[in-house]
Amino acid sequence: MSLHSPLFSAFPFVSPLVVDPDHSFTSSIQFLLGLSYPLIPSIFPSRDSCSKGNDDKKGHSDKGKDDDGDDDDDDDDDDDDDDDNDDNDDKRDAGGSTDCFKMKFVGMSISIHQKQKHKKKKKKKKKKKKKKKKKKKKKKKKKKKKKKKKKEKKKKKRKNNNNNNNDNSDYIRNIDIQIMIVS
Repeated sequence: MSLHSPLFSAFPFVSPLVVDPDHSFTSSIQFLLGLSYPLIPSIFPSRDSCSKGNDDKKGHSDKGKDDDGDDDDDDDDDDDDDDDNDDNDDKRDAGGSTDCFKMKFVGMSISIHQKQKHKKKKKKKKKKKKKKKKKKKKKKKKKKKKKKKKKEKKKKKRKNNNNNNNDNSDYIRNIDIQIMIVS
């Protein structure tokens, strides 16, 4: 999947995370991160959402009542109540709420390292030299058999090379995902 596909254009924040754009493994991980990215702010709410919650709570306080329980008609008393509420608002905004997370999501980084496995070299067995036989017919038959075997070996090598190019089983991957949270 290339980064120029319409799926990646829908999630532009995936592109800074690119490590190896030609590798299908990395691009699939980046795409999954792109899909999960919008969910992260809901897991870690910001301070703004906490302050909004406080505003809703304080709206249910008793308004317009004296100690006697009578309604207020005096303008001077109303002004005093407003000043008190302003002081409380400042304190709540400064301290924040204990019910909410005091965290903000900052960023995410991903790094993928590929290491090639060290392949053990196979030891070649030494072939014993066979004694030459005098009969020519047997020699001709053997030559034909050897040619067939060589051709078959070459075909197998080609197939194996093609499979190795498509299959990335000879790589070890270390994936480090870091999420930074600031309180």
